[in-house]
Amino acid sequence: MTNDRFGARLAAAIMIAAAVSLLISIRLLASASPRGVANSAVLAPPSTGSPPATMQGGRPMMGAMGSFHVPPAPTAVTSFYDAIQRQHGGELFEQRCSTCHGDRGQGLTPEWRATWPEAEQNCWQSKCHASNHPPDGFQLPEYVPAVIGEQTLARFQTAQQLFEYLRAQMPYHAPGLLSDQDYWALTAFLLDAHRVPAGGRALDATTAPAVQLRPAPVPSSGVVPWRLAATSGAILLVLAGLVVWRRAGH
Repeated sequence: MTNDRFGARLAAAIMIAAAVSLLISIRLLASASPRGVANSAVLAPPSTGSPPATMQGGRPMMGAMGSFHVPPAPTAVTSFYDAIQRQHGGELFEQRCSTCHGDRGQGLTPEWRATWPEAEQNCWQSKCHASNHPPDGFQLPEYVPAVIGEQTLARFQTAQQLFEYLRAQMPYHAPGLLSDQDYWALTAFLLDAHRVPAGGRALDATTAPAVQLRPAPVPSSGVVPWRLAATSGAILLVLAGLVVWRRAGH
């Protein structure tokens, strides 16, 4: 009888240990799973993002930043978009967006600002884009996000959603300043940079809803997710082990 009890308790201990190991494995696999969406990332909400400055005499009002030349807009990355629309978007990005969002869409990084005239590299200096900015200026957030590259535009499912955001929130200092045609062109430019397929068509209210920045969510197939099944199995092992252990004590 003693041997039977020992064997039962040993079996119970093995079951509980196996269950604990399974739960630990589930936790480790879950923490290692990628959470990002490839080929995307975030245009920050209006409180953190920031497009280019107001225009005065055809020159950008970012301190005296009209005194230096912004590099030409990047050339087309794909043939997925209407060439004329995409080119117009590239020119708009160069003229109105690159000052704050970077010449390559990298955001207002120290490296980007280091290419400006030395006196203009601190956007937040007094009477520039600080709280005491000139009457025709604006206060610039200290963080201006990247809009091209990994983990950007992730909040948008379709080209239509991106267009609506740009029109409603950009430029930062004057949302809705541009025409719909301009916002469609900027949308095409950004999505071309992200290599989002669009079949070579011009973007508009008819075509944009079908242009997916990332795959649509897959409907549930009714199959129990593996983590739920594995966790349930581990719990059952623990319960079974406890039952066997308790019975072995009688």
